[in-house]
Amino acid sequence: MAATTVHHIYPLELYPELALVDWNLVSLSHKWHNAMHDRVTHEITALGLTWQERVREKFEKWELSRI
Repeated sequence: MAATTVHHIYPLELYPELALVDWNLVSLSHKWHNAMHDRVTHEITALGLTWQERVREKFEKWELSRI
């Protein structure tokens, strides 16, 4: 499947500052993008949480830089 959507690993609605940060972005097909979070509740799924874990160290460094 072709990647047609950019998914924000840490949600854009909660972290607009990460909108264009490369480690927070992943290109996905529409099907896989829908698998990252519930499209109704916007809750992050287990798969989405797995991706967050992959970049957690970078996210934590980013958080510390904000202090």
